[in-house]
Amino acid sequence: MHRIENQHWWVVGASGLLGARFVSHLSNLGVKVTAVSNKHQLTNGFSDKHVNCLRADLSSRDAVDDHFAGHDPDVIVNCIGFTSVDGCEDQRSKATLLNSDLVGWLASVANKIGCQFVHVSTDHLWAGDRSFFTERDEPAPLNVYAKTKAGGEIAALSCCDNALVIRTNFFGCSLPWRYSFDQWAINELSSGRRVNAFSDVYFTPIASELLVQKIVSMLALRANGVYNVSGGERISKYDFVKRLALRYRLNANLVSSASIDEAKLRAPRPKDMSLDVSKVEKFLGELMPTFDESLDSIDRMRLNHSM
Repeated sequence: MHRIENQHWWVVGASGLLGARFVSHLSNLGVKVTAVSNKHQLTNGFSDKHVNCLRADLSSRDAVDDHFAGHDPDVIVNCIGFTSVDGCEDQRSKATLLNSDLVGWLASVANKIGCQFVHVSTDHLWAGDRSFFTERDEPAPLNVYAKTKAGGEIAALSCCDNALVIRTNFFGCSLPWRYSFDQWAINELSSGRRVNAFSDVYFTPIASELLVQKIVSMLALRANGVYNVSGGERISKYDFVKRLALRYRLNANLVSSASIDEAKLRAPRPKDMSLDVSKVEKFLGELMPTFDESLDSIDRMRLNHSM
């Protein structure tokens, strides 16, 4: 297994939900981290002195090249993405820039440096007419978001010889400027407000902390190519919220079942985004977490942060 303690990682999109989790986890491992963000900047409020926070606009290839000039990271992790599905329909150029073009620029830099490149993709790539999509299934995107994310995967793999593409759907660990889906639902229920959740949309969610741990373990084993890294349990969005309510002793009667067919959403969406995780389970020699195990991880992290 390849050791990472003395490495230097660049986390791009460090002020997002997953990027911030990467920075925190890596700093706790003693890894030197350059945390790159644009709209929101992380502070150096980490227990580890190895985190350097960098504010950067990476909206052009020249800007990407300039910011990496003279640096020699061991790993570049790309957590940037325009994730508003309806927003991508309205702002196609922005979606293409952030979800496709930027991926290729970062992958090219990684290839030039000779370092590992990690690109976080999505589970939103198919029409959703069946369950448990594998890495071998050809993407069949329904909307602009999915098309640009599929383009990002192609860019990562074609521009970097040592690229790792992660297909996933994560939750947990809100930030001051952005709530995760689970925290939003908990806040709504705690305030006595009803939450409508789709009972006909399925996915395989994983806690962000566990996702980061799995990716770090994969890199220590020198993984590359495309991997589904998600939870091992397929559940509906309705079941997700209902189980949150029961877990945290909130009023589960406030959780209402809804159908995506009746929702007036701008962009079409897949009804089933569940991922087959047998490839990563075989690679790591361990099972992907159940939903309850992901919640256990989040509870442990919240407890540690409150101590």
